[in-house]
Amino acid sequence: MTTRIVLGWDGGTAARAALRWAAARVTGSVGRLVVVHAVPDDPGAPVLAVADRGVRASVWVAAGSPDVDLAVEVLLGAVDGDCVLVVGHDVVPDARGSRPSVAARLVDAAPCSVVVVPADTTTGRGVVVGVDVRSASATALRFAGQEARRTGATLRAVAVWSPPWHDADARRHELQLLEERVEDALLGLPDVDVHRELVEGPVARRLTDAADGAALLVLGAGPHHRRGGTVVDQVIRASRTAVAVVR
Repeated sequence: MTTRIVLGWDGGTAARAALRWAAARVTGSVGRLVVVHAVPDDPGAPVLAVADRGVRASVWVAAGSPDVDLAVEVLLGAVDGDCVLVVGHDVVPDARGSRPSVAARLVDAAPCSVVVVPADTTTGRGVVVGVDVRSASATALRFAGQEARRTGATLRAVAVWSPPWHDADARRHELQLLEERVEDALLGLPDVDVHRELVEGPVARRLTDAADGAALLVLGAGPHHRRGGTVVDQVIRASRTAVAVVR
């Protein structure tokens, strides 16, 4: 399991929500939280040393947990494939089809898994993972299973499909594929309580609905392109649950 979490910090409400999520995840564990920030290339901006001191002070206050092994860095180059990058996000549920959000662009660009925490996220319970039964979902399933075991929560594995007609045999086949994907991915996590669900409808909307009230929604970082933007971008825009996009 990843032990280093990298948080993008700009001091805003969304960043503070992301910091609380990240700090809670590493408190009492062997994890380490690294906060990264930037200084504008502007003659009127504070010099790096001054800006860095201000960020350090703000982060320690906002984290609200003296037990976190926390470092503050300036260069985002510290992010690599073994990290989890955590960023805040202001929810814009009606922005479907517009430019990808900053969070979604970070998901595309980062070499690691990214957790997007909405500014108005609420404390939920349980972990939901979106499963594409026709593509590789094992990495997302394992990440979700490990998070469910870490928190002692139930894991809901949700597959969304759009059948061309109501066919009982086709539905049984989809359920069988879902069962196989879950079983193969979670062989090493026999103690996790897993519920499997097959739902119909628009993928992003159904996943967002399924995650309502959960602590975390986990998605794979595949392309998932749909009209109006990728499924990942649509979910990030609308979800009020933290979303982990795993690669």
